[in-house]
Amino acid sequence: MVARSCVVVASIFVVAGTGCTLFNTEFDPPRRVADGDTGDAEEASTDAGTGEGSTESGSTGSTESGSTGSTESGSTESESSESDVDTDTDTEAVTESESLGESDVDTGVDECEPIARVEPVPFELLAVAEASGENVPDLVYGEPGCVVATFCHGAGTCHYDSDGYLGQLISGTPGFMGGVSFESPDILQIHLANACGATLLTEPTEYLGVVALDSSQNLLQAKIYLPCFEGAAMNLFVTQEGSTYWDAGLTDLAAAAP
Repeated sequence: MVARSCVVVASIFVVAGTGCTLFNTEFDPPRRVADGDTGDAEEASTDAGTGEGSTESGSTGSTESGSTGSTESGSTESESSESDVDTDTDTEAVTESESLGESDVDTGVDECEPIARVEPVPFELLAVAEASGENVPDLVYGEPGCVVATFCHGAGTCHYDSDGYLGQLISGTPGFMGGVSFESPDILQIHLANACGATLLTEPTEYLGVVALDSSQNLLQAKIYLPCFEGAAMNLFVTQEGSTYWDAGLTDLAAAAP
């Protein structure tokens, strides 16, 4: 009970005697006030309110500032770290990729040491109707009259004056100069040389194109592949799939058809 009384009339506070302020539940926090301690209680209330405000302000400020700052800082450092890791990894991958050129890749295949894919069957024919050397650079760009590809019937000597002469391709001379036709088929032999004494160079990607007449009088088209070669001249014996051998018995493979 409070020593001084307060009367409420029509929701208006009336102060009796010396007067007092009524407790307002809308704005003041609930508290118990002892007799004779009204002032101290109000000061305590004021101090408490101030303390609560400072506590809220301090805790809120420190919490928001601390947690937000630390979180953003940690997140930024994490993203920076991840970025550094990704960048380093990508850089290493690019560096390794760039340093590893195609010429450094070992495919395990040496084109100058060909491997036979099928059992060799001799390419037997009666005549050569047409031939082309457009895929042999030495025939295309060689000094005119120097590089000569001679086609022969059988395993004998293969020159323009040989008994088995079938025709020639000569650098600087357009077209194929055909020879004779034979009554019975025999293996196709090719003599490729540089008659001017320069070095002849060929690779497995090079081939001669041929249109040949077989024993049934049918025209057959074939690509005849050349080996890795550096020298003055070579003799090659041809199989049905276009591979070439160093010998008429087809035991020493020179170039394998792809």
